Amino acid sequence: MSSIVNVLVVGASGNIGPAIVQHLLSANFNVSLLSRDGSIHSAFPSIKVFQTDYSEASLAQACKGQDAIVSTMSALATMTQAKIIDAAILNGVKRFIPSDFGLNTPDMSAIEKHLPALYQRLKPKKQILDYLDERASQNLDFTWTAIGAAPLFDWTLKSGFLGTSIPNRTSTIIDSGNEAYITTTIPQIARAIVGVLQKPTLTANKYLLITSFRTTQNQILETAQRATGQKFEVTKVDAEAWKKEGVEMLQRGDFRGIGRFWGWFLCKDGEGHGAPEKEIIVGNEVLELPQEDMEEVIRETTGV
Repeated sequence: MSSIVNVLVVGASGNIGPAIVQHLLSANFNVSLLSRDGSIHSAFPSIKVFQTDYSEASLAQACKGQDAIVSTMSALATMTQAKIIDAAILNGVKRFIPSDFGLNTPDMSAIEKHLPALYQRLKPKKQILDYLDERASQNLDFTWTAIGAAPLFDWTLKSGFLGTSIPNRTSTIIDSGNEAYITTTIPQIARAIVGVLQKPTLTANKYLLITSFRTTQNQILETAQRATGQKFEVTKVDAEAWKKEGVEMLQRGDFRGIGRFWGWFLCKDGEGHGAPEKEIIVGNEVLELPQEDMEEVIRETTGV
């Protein structure tokens, strides 16, 4: 496969998009952005922006001359990617990276079994993977790579999504706090995308799980206290009670309940699902990405 130079990024204003754009620029890719009509990308004023209403004409204009498309669209817009994939194929784009970043999108059977409400929210990601696989089999010049990731470590610490909040200096420990799970930082995802585009042949039509480190709630708490030099207020909760609270929150329309679901899924003693299955290709090995240092990441996240 020929080298990739021109990259179109879709949805560059979310949690992950800006980091991806910055890493692509630093790696000397020619980057442009695709945005809904009226959207403004003030963070990157010098980058060309293609405005789109997701019509065939507007997507064709953006896709022409692009070697690859990287999507960071929100979960609510996941299925819109099908239109972009079709336009990419019609206009000669060689590689599509969908907005996935899930723990194991190819096999969500455990989530479907234990957390059906969460599964319904994530199901479109699997549908997009299946669509990419189908379209690539029909168009041999078109390929895809999906980046799997564990909970976004730096984002969860800032938001308190999984129980530990750096800004509030609080930590909610589920069960014993000793169930291990893998996690990934946003910069690590961005580095992985750069690596995929620099190694297009090696990464074609693959789902790659990217990790930063394996840890536990207690290790995160201990490291966060050491990095900040402050004691956190700690609350301990039962995993089943935490899950039940998540259900009640969602019933009220409070989507923070999804964090309760993930906490139960990853951290329930003896039943956590936070380690990769053997069938998953660990992308760190393929892309030669080393594991990160958790304390260093926390210091960077907190600015200390």
